[in-house]
Amino acid sequence: MYKIILVDDEILVREVIRDKIKWNDLGFVLIQTLENGKEALGFLEENQVDVVLTDINMPYVDGIELSKAISLDFPNTKVIIFSGYGDFAYAQNAIKYGVMEYILKPVTAKELSQVLSKTKERLDQENKLYAGLHSWNKLKETYGKKESLSLDAIQFIHQNFADCDLTLKNVCSHLGLSISHFSSLFKKETGKTFVEYLNGVRMEKAKELLCETGLRNYEIAEKVGYGDPHYFSIAFKKATGMSPKKYARECADEK
Repeated sequence: MYKIILVDDEILVREVIRDKIKWNDLGFVLIQTLENGKEALGFLEENQVDVVLTDINMPYVDGIELSKAISLDFPNTKVIIFSGYGDFAYAQNAIKYGVMEYILKPVTAKELSQVLSKTKERLDQENKLYAGLHSWNKLKETYGKKESLSLDAIQFIHQNFADCDLTLKNVCSHLGLSISHFSSLFKKETGKTFVEYLNGVRMEKAKELLCETGLRNYEIAEKVGYGDPHYFSIAFKKATGMSPKKYARECADEK
């Protein structure tokens, strides 16, 4: 279960959201409700929190200031803002500070539940990446400094997956390892070949872009490392069971 806190200066809003959302069914546990951003920051300093659900207009520290502080001091914590402000400037500031979702009030239980489901998917994906990085750390301890893979091995893949020329040879060259040695250890620790892992990273990013942007198919293909949009469509359908266009449409229908 992911830990979530609710921040709003209106007690009625806190109570309604607390009682209407089926937190456990969505993979969350609501561990605290707080009145303002100042209280929230104090709580974050003492407790591990995965998601902060916050209003904007609050005394002492408002939702935008809270989001800024979280982005600087608790970068792994996701922020979801709900607000009566439809002003584009607020949304821009929210995006600047890494807010995951910006929902306009009045928010329904159904809408918030959909956003929380999407947030859980993102957290699940990130946890898989962290698990992969942890595996490389264990490799260093197991094989010693000379024989270990670089601690930034997976990071290198994630930083360069948009390069359509990224190959196994590139990665091995960066790490200073032979292809056979790297391939053997990579498969052992991740359960996947380099190509399978790279394609997985590209597909997850493609799904994110299809859901969250209005980019065209060829633009998304370029951003995830496919020089040929047609090949990207084939690869995406093979990985997800549906075309990029259909996937984007289903995401839009869920919002």
